[in-house]
Amino acid sequence: MPCDTKELIETRIASIDNYALKLNKVSHFDSNDKKFKFFEVDRGRILINIKPNFSSVNFSALSERQRDSLKNSGLKIKQGIYTIDWKLAIGLGNESVYETAITLHHVYGIPYIPGSALKGIVRSYFILENFSKKENGNIDLKNAEARALKDQGFCDIFGCPKESFYKESRQGKVIFFDALPLSSPKIEPEIMNPHFTEYYSDSSNRVPPADYHDPKPIFFLVVKDTKFEFTLGAKDANVLSIAYDWMNKALKEHGIGAKTSVGYGYFE
Repeated sequence: MPCDTKELIETRIASIDNYALKLNKVSHFDSNDKKFKFFEVDRGRILINIKPNFSSVNFSALSERQRDSLKNSGLKIKQGIYTIDWKLAIGLGNESVYETAITLHHVYGIPYIPGSALKGIVRSYFILENFSKKENGNIDLKNAEARALKDQGFCDIFGCPKESFYKESRQGKVIFFDALPLSSPKIEPEIMNPHFTEYYSDSSNRVPPADYHDPKPIFFLVVKDTKFEFTLGAKDANVLSIAYDWMNKALKEHGIGAKTSVGYGYFE
């Protein structure tokens, strides 16, 4: 946001109720560190904390609006409500003025899971579970996607390029809709604490990963204690049912978003 514009609304920043606007457009700039910051703590004392305020968002109305629009879509619909098992880090690597990011709805400012992200993790999990092995039983992840594209069921659900079962480019028969929270999400900062920053950033290969390097904490935002409604749609009930079952497995066993290897992004 331009400095003169920011100065005009400086006294009203605290009252901004759209979290995406508050977090990304009126960002706090630390002139000493030359960084934008959304959270900072010093010896247990919180110095900066850009908190969300979702009191003006009618989450029930958003959910009802989505359901009403689906009724007139001509699609068969399957929906399920899932709760974050621990914490969710969605959009951590998105472009941002901060070192990390979080995916927020561009209109409502609420955290959500884009349909494209949902489709991506279900597709990835489907390939991993069904096509990771060659015919002789040996693991071969490099060519797993190529084997998947030769499968009719896979192409029907997710779509395919010309080099596939159908020998032509096709759209998938299943639509993965955005997953929206059903109530006010709880967002809080988490910390990554790299101890060997100088070692990892050294291009000369002369800096060792030594204990005398100072750790440099990096904060990121996570969502917790929140229910999301996941929705799939298709005209073919059989294809829809298969896709929904795999989505259910992917959310519980594969996870979505960043840092799934350490427990983030799983649902129940």
